[in-house]
Amino acid sequence: MNGGMNPDWFYAANNQQLGPVSAADLATLAAAGTVNAATLVWTQGMGAWQPYGTVADQIRGAAGLPQDGAPAEERAVCAYSGSVFPKSEMVAYGDKWVSLNYKEAFLQALRDGQTLGSLAGVQEVQYVGFWWRVLAALVDGMVMGAVSMIFMIPMMILGVSASMPTGPGATPSAAAGMPVGAIMLQIVVTVLQYAIQIGYYTWMTGKYGATLGKMAIGAKVVNADGSKCTYLKGFARWAAYTFVSGTAALILFAIVAGIFFGGLYAAGSLDVIFNGGGFPSGGAIAVMVVGSMLAALASGLPYWMCALNKEKCTLHDYVCSTRVVKK
Repeated sequence: MNGGMNPDWFYAANNQQLGPVSAADLATLAAAGTVNAATLVWTQGMGAWQPYGTVADQIRGAAGLPQDGAPAEERAVCAYSGSVFPKSEMVAYGDKWVSLNYKEAFLQALRDGQTLGSLAGVQEVQYVGFWWRVLAALVDGMVMGAVSMIFMIPMMILGVSASMPTGPGATPSAAAGMPVGAIMLQIVVTVLQYAIQIGYYTWMTGKYGATLGKMAIGAKVVNADGSKCTYLKGFARWAAYTFVSGTAALILFAIVAGIFFGGLYAAGSLDVIFNGGGFPSGGAIAVMVVGSMLAALASGLPYWMCALNKEKCTLHDYVCSTRVVKK
């Protein structure tokens, strides 16, 4: 790690990359509890971010500080603060260790009903599953629908008013330029809807790390390495969701529908169905419904693929290298 050169260090806090700071400053932050054993740190020459607890010796050495006078096996992570201390300055609690500085706070927290898992500085990332993400999407859909209607209703009224004929004896007529006006209005409405969506998903993700839907379920969007998403990443997620996942869904729908109805056609079943031969009334409708349901189910793959992998990633998560995790 080239510790002798005392390189600049970066650390992660609240899903943000902070720094650079010197090794001495990083050690000071650790002593103050701002950085704990689980805090990810990185400096030039490291292949990947690592927890502070695993490189504490190198950092203290680079800062010219003593190594606590204890070898690695004689130090432990405090179950309350998450910081590393010599075991000589700690007390054992089962298979856990607690710093003497945090002993009373630790015992009080246990009396208040908190668990060891909620106290420790090291916590496992919890990814948000399929049904929770469906719920978040429904909430966001309602928000977008409500906001869109606020803008759309006045424009629709304006469009209808502009298409109405005027003057004595005038009557509504399609020849009065209504088609051109309707097309222009639809273009304006479509552009406005996209602008609202882009603004909402870009700003909410970049500013708060979550849309209102994800906030409602206690989730947030982060980069694959756990860092905070930028505004650009928020826009990229919207674009990937809308165009990449949407296009993939459309292609899958067309493929499955083509296979289903193509198979029926090749077997001569479509002719039988639509001519009523051998099928009860409504048989054609039933076949259409079944085929459409199968195609719709398959077309959902870019979205429900998050139910099939450990990190609960949809297609646009993979494209943008993002993850949806619990706060």
